Amino acid sequence: MLFPLAWLISLVALPSLVQEPAPRFAHVATTPVTARAFFDTKSPGVVELAPGTPVLVLEVREPWARVSVPGGLDLWVHRDFVTWKGSDGSITQGNVNARPLPSTEPPSTSVGRFTSGEAVVRVGHEGEWFQVRAPERLGAWVPLESLIILSAEPTGWAEEWKSAATARAPRREEP
Repeated sequence: MLFPLAWLISLVALPSLVQEPAPRFAHVATTPVTARAFFDTKSPGVVELAPGTPVLVLEVREPWARVSVPGGLDLWVHRDFVTWKGSDGSITQGNVNARPLPSTEPPSTSVGRFTSGEAVVRVGHEGEWFQVRAPERLGAWVPLESLIILSAEPTGWAEEWKSAATARAPRREEP
């Protein structure tokens, strides 16, 4: 009776041993690409990426890759979930949807969720919605064929990422 119990305990513990793969380093290939909210060409675009833009591949679902973009994405949050001090905002509760469009209706599928207290920058507004520059941890989907996947972190990656993020700095919308 002990053997089956030990086996069952090991099965329960197994998922905690499975780790997410480390992000892979990549660049956008030779043509601009639209990063989308979901892995579907009909999904709303959230950012246009120029050739050579550095990205981190967070997940792969052939033939798509979810990537993190330097400087983050411009996404939408409902006014009920953000407080402002000028154009700098703070998310007021956890698990708030970050949306590609100012709506809860399709095709505004959530790109991810904000955490409570997360900092955002206001870049636009429409009705009861604010467009914000979201944290870099939220990713968008691009066709895998539009990327050049690198075998390792290239020399100067941190500086290249920072430079690309600076170039994409949001135009702040003042209240």
